[in-house]
Amino acid sequence: MNDDDVFVTAYPCPMCLGALYYAQPDRVVFAATREQEGEHYEDGNRLMTLATFYDEYAKPVADRNLPTEQGSVDDPTAPFRAWTARYPA
Repeated sequence: MNDDDVFVTAYPCPMCLGALYYAQPDRVVFAATREQEGEHYEDGNRLMTLATFYDEYAKPVADRNLPTEQGSVDDPTAPFRAWTARYPA
């Protein structure tokens, strides 16, 4: 067994999956599939269900249930350039 294995109860949600990709473990081991978890899970979310959660991410931003728009900012990449200048790769 590797030192960098992550064990979770069910296939990770998109938020957790994103964090796992950044963490870069050697592998992720899950007990229940999304379908198996779905038999026992419902949180009454008004924007999605467990069954539709992953499908939301594949939609174009304008077609998602959660209204999302880019705000008006003079220089939206300024924080990223400042970070890169301060912490070069």
